[in-house]
Amino acid sequence: MSVSKSLSDTARLIVSGHNDSELMVLDANLQRVGYGVGRIEQGFPKGLYKLRATRGQAMQEQLLQLDRDQHIHMPLQPLTAIAPVGPVYGQWTSEIEALAEGARDAKGSKGLAAILFLAHRDREHAPDPIEGVRLQRWGNIAEEGARRSAGRGKKIGEEFWSAWATGLGPGGHQIDLGNGNLRQTLPVVAGFETRLFIRQALRGPAESTAAPLIELSLQMERPGMPVVYFDHFETIETARRAMEAERPIIVGESLVDELLHGKWQNPIMGITGAHLFLAALERERAASDGPSSRPVDLADRVRERAGSTLRMIIENLESIFGREASSDVLGLRLRARRFTSEHIAGTTIEQPPIFWSSWSALLAESGPNGSVTIPRSLWSRVANCFPSGPYFAWRKGRTSVDKQIDALLQARWQLAPAGAATPSIFKSFDAPPSPIDALDADPDAASRIADDIANALGAPRSLVEGWASRLTGGAKREGG
Repeated sequence: MSVSKSLSDTARLIVSGHNDSELMVLDANLQRVGYGVGRIEQGFPKGLYKLRATRGQAMQEQLLQLDRDQHIHMPLQPLTAIAPVGPVYGQWTSEIEALAEGARDAKGSKGLAAILFLAHRDREHAPDPIEGVRLQRWGNIAEEGARRSAGRGKKIGEEFWSAWATGLGPGGHQIDLGNGNLRQTLPVVAGFETRLFIRQALRGPAESTAAPLIELSLQMERPGMPVVYFDHFETIETARRAMEAERPIIVGESLVDELLHGKWQNPIMGITGAHLFLAALERERAASDGPSSRPVDLADRVRERAGSTLRMIIENLESIFGREASSDVLGLRLRARRFTSEHIAGTTIEQPPIFWSSWSALLAESGPNGSVTIPRSLWSRVANCFPSGPYFAWRKGRTSVDKQIDALLQARWQLAPAGAATPSIFKSFDAPPSPIDALDADPDAASRIADDIANALGAPRSLVEGWASRLTGGAKREGG
């Protein structure tokens, strides 16, 4: 085929959208042939394609017969939101702002940093999600700011809204929702208003007994700034969704500016943006080592300045938060050091992080030679942990890691019926009938089984150290 013939069979396609929207080009077999964040520009063979734009939970698709050079713009507004962003709630701005201001006026805690709760639900007679909220300073069993009455509420648009504000001193706090079935870290920083947006939607028909779906969006803002977010601040909702789904959307300079350098107004956005930026850097590095099903296309300047950008962002976040989010800042430092080459000394964390991504980074470094110590006192409080959206959450109740290990070992070596399949976490150790035999057969087995146990429990690796010596010691005592 001649060059002129080849060129005549192709066409230049530009697909553009919001800076934070993911764009895809699918061929006639629905195979992805193009991907980008904010913009795709490349040549494709002429033919039939499907274009797809995703932004948060909203998605738009369009069929395209590509027979000439074309530029397709796919703007996409969110259909729903937890935080009140302009495209969804802009027409009710004045009412939402008035509700929030009334709650602030009634908080009665002069001189303390404000925490604002703003909730909306789809049914009037559903329980107010703010009702029953409890706040407690981390490490102090005495409750602060306990909810004692319903929030200020009214119908706004098609939903039912409530608001409540209180004042607390700076520090790390714990929030309880639903009788302690959902607990999360709530940072309070001098000079900022902490905002927790809550959306509750009942599942199924009105008479359904299913538990309502509760979603949270944690943000911070300078006092007096609007509650309804417009312009580029709408990205807070898209970024929260992207972090929840682990979609690396920060690949261009515009989002670096919005999400990373915007931390001076919303420090939570700085942590979110840093994790999303690291996700993109990690995805690109993984793609360079082998095929990747979800590649990214980092702008050259973003890639070249990644190390210095990360160092600056993390140092600034540390100066803003201090000890109030030290676990998250440490998690970012650990995750970023592949790109910053920073040496990190051993540290003991004292309180849980805000984000699940931060916890994953801390957990990965909690081994005997790692940089992080997660003490038993902390793990016993948060062991019933799980990701709630992008956040680190846990359920009430203390847990003993020793009892957890005992239960796993009993399930593997004592309680499993004859001929039963071995649980996958111990698949490398099928032959020995007991952990003691495993140690006798392979001195390195203790370390590998300890890794499997820690992974199975989601527990700090350092906390399962020493279990082998306890088992062998007990066996020797029993054998006399």
